[in-house]
Amino acid sequence: MTIPPEQNPVADTNGQFAAVGQSGPVWFLAGTLGGAAERTVTVPAGKALFFPMLNNLWVTTCVGDPRTIAEIRPLIAPFIDAAQGLDVEIDGVSVANLAEYLVESPLFCTSLTLFGVNVAADLAAFCPGGTPYPDCGNLPNPQEHYGTPVGFGPAMTIGYHLMLAPLKAGHHTIHFTATSGDFSVDVTYHLTVK
Repeated sequence: MTIPPEQNPVADTNGQFAAVGQSGPVWFLAGTLGGAAERTVTVPAGKALFFPMLNNLWVTTCVGDPRTIAEIRPLIAPFIDAAQGLDVEIDGVSVANLAEYLVESPLFCTSLTLFGVNVAADLAAFCPGGTPYPDCGNLPNPQEHYGTPVGFGPAMTIGYHLMLAPLKAGHHTIHFTATSGDFSVDVTYHLTVK
């Protein structure tokens, strides 16, 4: 969410920005904001792979909007409940039991850089006639929240995510698809692990 759209791996159509923001033992493979993408990426050997098959996100941007898990869950869960066509293939082999990979996050604080919100004043476009939500510092149930309280608003996500052990050196293909209503994802990764 903090990577600008012009370099964001989620908006990337060919894989040129797949390494932006990567660090640590896990390499994140992005989904899309809807639609298809075919990406060619080099991944360092020894990195676990993590990617969303289908997910939904809520970010509270305006004062008065939902701010707790109990308030936000009913807003994001129906999209995931309507999921169909979940399919993941790794080197042509289908992954079984994808319904078991449903994960719901706790609350976290995030920016909206991906959507062009870079400073608090940019939030006005998200809150016409309302007051922008300045940060996550006074959430009503702090035990539900993790991470920094500094950001544009409390957020929560739910979705199907997959974590893979590091792949062997060489060439691999990961393909995943999913739909929910009119929204669909169809992503192919051509990976070179070295």
